[in-house]
Amino acid sequence: MDADTARYILLELRLPALLMALAAGIGLSLSGLVMQTVMGNPLADPSLLGVSAGASLGSGIALMVMGGSLTGGQLSTGGFALTVGLALAGALIVTGILVLCSGIVRQRTTLLLVGVMLSFMISSIVGTLNYFASADALKSFVVWGLGSLSGVVRSWALLSLCISLASGLLLLLLQRPLDALLLGETHATTVGYSLRRTRTVLLCVASLLTALITALCGPIAFVGLAVPHAVRLLWRTSQHGTLIPACTLLGALVLVGCHLLCQLPALWGVGSILPINVLTPLLGAPVVMGILLSRK
Repeated sequence: MDADTARYILLELRLPALLMALAAGIGLSLSGLVMQTVMGNPLADPSLLGVSAGASLGSGIALMVMGGSLTGGQLSTGGFALTVGLALAGALIVTGILVLCSGIVRQRTTLLLVGVMLSFMISSIVGTLNYFASADALKSFVVWGLGSLSGVVRSWALLSLCISLASGLLLLLLQRPLDALLLGETHATTVGYSLRRTRTVLLCVASLLTALITALCGPIAFVGLAVPHAVRLLWRTSQHGTLIPACTLLGALVLVGCHLLCQLPALWGVGSILPINVLTPLLGAPVVMGILLSRK
């Protein structure tokens, strides 16, 4: 292998995938932590409120309705760009609906139910698209749903990492409202925090992180659910001043580790690179099961 080929593989293939793994691990872990605190539900994760479902609908429209390409006049787009664009648009539309509902409803249980109902509605639409799609389009959508950290250009991967880290810094500034919410909405209101404004800001941060990562990588399961609980068990604290940096570190390590494990079949010459969603449930499900059994 000559030097130019090695440089291309390192800088254009391996490095973007590594940066995207860091960004996705950090973003999904922080999003899951925020969701669990805001919703007061230990089993909440970034996909709970339908943001991932919105991205899936956008991707489904791109792949199964438009056939992976869009042409208008002299402008034409297709492939990865179209899929990412529509997936991000779908996720952002759901985020806007959630923010609007957050300013209307008072109880977080009601907001949670609204998100779940949105997810069911969107899943029904996606199922209808699956039924009428061609075999090739359906296969493309299924492959997208398995998740992949490859295919993202270096600039987008770096931008995603910067956004994830900036969101972590913003959440550190909001650690006191998060700690107050952890003790209940009544306590947060009593100590002087505006419940609706705080909840809306936190939901925006979590939803936008989920929207960006899902659009670029596909829906990645269990990281946002399992990592915050693993952090609580390892650090033995519920203070968000500790949980936020710990989730940043552990989320990045977990997804980078999964990404490296996915490369092993190709490196050993016994197969191709595995989708990321093949491994994340294998690591996340035991954590969730352990939590459920420990709490009876």
